[in-house]
Amino acid sequence: MLAVAALIVTACSPPEKTPRPKNPKIEIEQGMRYFVGGPFLVEDAYGRSRVKNYEGEVLTPPSRGVVIGLKEAGDGSFESKTWVMGRLAALSRGVFDKDGLQRSTYKELYTGGKVSRRHWTSYDDVAGEMTTKSEVLDTDSGAIIQTKTIKVPYKRAKRVADDDSDSFFDSDDEGEEEEPDEEQ
Repeated sequence: MLAVAALIVTACSPPEKTPRPKNPKIEIEQGMRYFVGGPFLVEDAYGRSRVKNYEGEVLTPPSRGVVIGLKEAGDGSFESKTWVMGRLAALSRGVFDKDGLQRSTYKELYTGGKVSRRHWTSYDDVAGEMTTKSEVLDTDSGAIIQTKTIKVPYKRAKRVADDDSDSFFDSDDEGEEEEPDEEQ
């Protein structure tokens, strides 16, 4: 009876908790502003979502949650970093377009503190084409595993603000049921 009671007490006792490692502290960089709110996105003239600005500016970045850092240069370029739980997750560099929207030209994505992907993007407004070169890297050796180049033509998009209707909600067949198959 005593052995059964000891077994029940052992089985019902909570498991020993191992202390969770602390999130690393985000180092403050000269000239970088930090935000804990999400980005405010706007469609550009080509229908692509672009970052206009960020919400929730803080003086000292916390080590928890998602933190975005933005450093603007006087020449119209920027550098943006994203941390998740104090760990660097992404780095972007680019330029602001004439509307003040961020146009990224280089990105790095991190896995386990090491670069796992890189992207270079160039925009040719005259030819109406965006070219993106991507590399997937081995995080242990840093060797390039895969390279891909994509060229995407673009043209001016019809702005939602220019259209009085919202095509998603103004669909004529919204809420209609499918007609049953005649064979049933």
